[in-house]
Amino acid sequence: MDNEFNTPEETQRLGNTSSSGSTGSGWDNSDRVYATDTPGGKRLKELASKKADNVRQKISTYTRDVAQRVDSSREPVADSLHSTAAMVEERGNQVAEAARSVAGRLHTGAEYIRSNDLNAIVDDASDSVKRYPVYALGLAAVVGFLIGRLVQRS
Repeated sequence: MDNEFNTPEETQRLGNTSSSGSTGSGWDNSDRVYATDTPGGKRLKELASKKADNVRQKISTYTRDVAQRVDSSREPVADSLHSTAAMVEERGNQVAEAARSVAGRLHTGAEYIRSNDLNAIVDDASDSVKRYPVYALGLAAVVGFLIGRLVQRS
């Protein structure tokens, strides 16, 4: 078979009237089939142009769809970031308030120790034990447990 076209009319229409110079692969070695000044070359050019337009159209549609998806997800992402920022800020405020409270108590304790001698501190501690015996027992248990753990590690 000299060319890929089934009928002589198709061969004639594409401008390949000669079977000489055939490579055996079904295509003429001459550039006449590909030249744009022949009917076959014009047809190939039109087909390539249509295919290129089709590819451009598909790429444009795909790009537009992706852009719409990204654009539609912006609002939920922004809302999520906003709520997370508010939560972090609230937690930060809670931690800061707890830190201020602890710092205030430490300052009060430091001033108490600075302004009282050892006898006054012991008297105040014994008064507190008499007023709050349950808390004193709990505190003694915790202190005893901590001392036991320190001794056991040594």
